[in-house]
Amino acid sequence: MNVFGTVALAQAFAKSFAKKRRGKIFFVSSIVGFSTFPFLAPYIASKHALEAVAQIMREEMQPLGVQIATINPGPYRTGFNDRMIETMNKWYVPGRNFTPEKPIQEIRDLFSGRDLQLNPQEMIDFMVKLIPQEHHKFRNVFPEIFVTEGKKYQESLWTAEV
Repeated sequence: MNVFGTVALAQAFAKSFAKKRRGKIFFVSSIVGFSTFPFLAPYIASKHALEAVAQIMREEMQPLGVQIATINPGPYRTGFNDRMIETMNKWYVPGRNFTPEKPIQEIRDLFSGRDLQLNPQEMIDFMVKLIPQEHHKFRNVFPEIFVTEGKKYQESLWTAEV
């Protein structure tokens, strides 16, 4: 649903906007659309796919006068992180899975911790201000700290050795 449902909805609007030669589509992605965290591959892969779709669609729709952009929220207290951890708890069984329990628990603690889950009103305020603007960045990350962190992570991939 993260990818195919979103693309189907966007295509319906894209067709109408292309006929009018104007319009704007925002893809609500995530900071994990350009970064990773261990043991969350299905969700993260879906956000990476959504980022690719948005980037390609931006190129395709630009000549038709349609703006395409992403909004990449950080971890907000919406209940999503809690559900993600609950799902992880269902599939991870110590002793049966080959991954040691300690790194799994570290990710659980990170994503379920109150420090990481930000007040969603900040994100709502950011989107309310951003969306009506005539011009803005293609990728819109909030809070700003994740711009720096995301760029550092991406840069590290270019110099990483295996």
